[in-house]
Amino acid sequence: MTPERWQKVERLCNAALEREASQRAAFLAQACQGDDELRREVESLLAQEKPAEGFLESPAVKVAAAAMAKMPGGDGGQSFFGREMGCYQILSLLGAGGMGEVYEAHDTKLDRNVAIKVLPETFARDPERLSRFQREAKMLAALNHPNIAAIYGLEEDAGRNYLVMELVPGETLAQRICKGAVPIQDGIEVACQITEALEAAHEKGIIHRDLKPANVKVTREGRVKVLDFGLAKTFAYHSDEHLTQSLTKSQQRGILGTPAYMSPEQVRGSTLDQRTDLFSLGIVLYEMATGRPPFQANSSAELLGAILYKEPISPGRMNTEVPAKLEEIIHKALEKDPSLRYQSATELRADLSRLKREAERQREERWQGEQPIAAPDDAVLDRFFTLSIDMLCIAGYDGYFKWLNPAWERVLGYSVGELTSSPFLEFVHPDDRAAMTAEMQGLLTSHSTISFENRYRAKNGIYRWMQWNATPFPEQQVIYAAARDITERRHAEETLNLFFTSCPDLLSITGCDGYRKMVNPAWERTLGFTAAELKAAPLFELIHPDDRAMAMTQFEKLLAEEKPILFEVRYRAKDGSYRWMQWNATPFPEQRLVYSFGRDINELVELRRRLLDSNSKLRNLG
Repeated sequence: MTPERWQKVERLCNAALEREASQRAAFLAQACQGDDELRREVESLLAQEKPAEGFLESPAVKVAAAAMAKMPGGDGGQSFFGREMGCYQILSLLGAGGMGEVYEAHDTKLDRNVAIKVLPETFARDPERLSRFQREAKMLAALNHPNIAAIYGLEEDAGRNYLVMELVPGETLAQRICKGAVPIQDGIEVACQITEALEAAHEKGIIHRDLKPANVKVTREGRVKVLDFGLAKTFAYHSDEHLTQSLTKSQQRGILGTPAYMSPEQVRGSTLDQRTDLFSLGIVLYEMATGRPPFQANSSAELLGAILYKEPISPGRMNTEVPAKLEEIIHKALEKDPSLRYQSATELRADLSRLKREAERQREERWQGEQPIAAPDDAVLDRFFTLSIDMLCIAGYDGYFKWLNPAWERVLGYSVGELTSSPFLEFVHPDDRAAMTAEMQGLLTSHSTISFENRYRAKNGIYRWMQWNATPFPEQQVIYAAARDITERRHAEETLNLFFTSCPDLLSITGCDGYRKMVNPAWERTLGFTAAELKAAPLFELIHPDDRAMAMTQFEKLLAEEKPILFEVRYRAKDGSYRWMQWNATPFPEQRLVYSFGRDINELVELRRRLLDSNSKLRNLG
């Protein structure tokens, strides 16, 4: 496809998106003027845009009506929490996607925890989705490798199809990248293990087609596991006719995969081989090295255009720690022409292994060449203590200061003589003295460093909050301590706490790991859950089953695009009922946190439903 052809495709796609869905087919028929290939290309892009439309870009009344229409019997759908499926007791939700929901479960027969992927009942009636689900089981069963999550079985319970898989502990690579660029040595090790997994799959004639950080887990021991072969396919030349035939419908229905991690040939809908996975791995390598994706855009159409025609910014410009050889490896993996790319996972792993070996050799040489630094003399230490902005002191076991640096006078206003002439406990706020005495007793007993906070009286009579680190030296009968003025921080925390506790809206601070770090009392007033219960539950566990996949997509989009979003979902209350909530969420990448405001709009949604019913009746009367 030439750039001019792509611009025409993108222009038609954007024009189609401006029209109602019911009008698009007629528009494309006229605009493409018999060019069937052009129309298929535009329709493939439109298919990628659909997930972004459903909830946020539709009128609220339509969203509410559609969601209510999905509820069987109006009971809000069913949840698997606490249920048994065969010999498996469902414990918690791990994730959700286009191929179903994944739960943590306990195998009561073998007394072990496993992962259960459940194909939703509505999807089970779709022969294409059921075929893909069964194909995933067969492909996983064909793969036996330490870097690929194992499958234990394909089961059915009360008409529900589900996979029983190895439960892989640890965080996903996406969660790790969310904290920033991965250290170079760690990233190379992770990439080496991913290539080993791909090498094993490719030898079986299987390509993944959806390799991305969210589908890679890293255990605490550093073991990498590649997950989710739900979109995997066999090579065109592979001999397993049954698997190959099961792909026919999938190939006819257009592009499958995650747009941000597709190869150029995947975007074009061309025949795929193992090199498509190596391009996706190149994107993963880029993200690990820089903390950001190589291709960024405001729409799927623009993103796919970037994958086809734009070169990413060199990783070394994004992170100066990236070695030249790693940059060379990433660029070769991201070659748009498959013939110029790495031809096999074995070839890519060889380059990564050589880079890893060279990095280890250089680190060993640096370690051997390091010389011990001479200890500073007393004059140097005295200058250091004098310049320190922190308050440094030496206090005796008798309760009096023995030595203080000038920072004390700058912060509290006292001279050294005034501070050393009275027991230090006299300067502590009366309400904090008992705790301070207990801290000192514990310090002298344990002989270890402790940290604590208290209020100290300044010379003007105002108390200031101090944060302390203190270490005892029993042989000298003294305590060495460093203090920092945190008054402004404490005041800010008190203001924030007052805002949190008094605000009628539901407020929360969520980490990139998908767990709430802080919630205000409005949650308990609205949904009935305590703060402890909410912090212990994964972010998506309380969301209605029909809304979870959309909510997860929005959360990933929020973290990737670093822009505020507004959306509506149903939340489960402690009494089991579901309530409609409207959320406004804003990411703060430098803190690795998401700040969210939620409002109960259950009555508003009910009003929308009544208005919709009234309009429908009026149209029928007319």
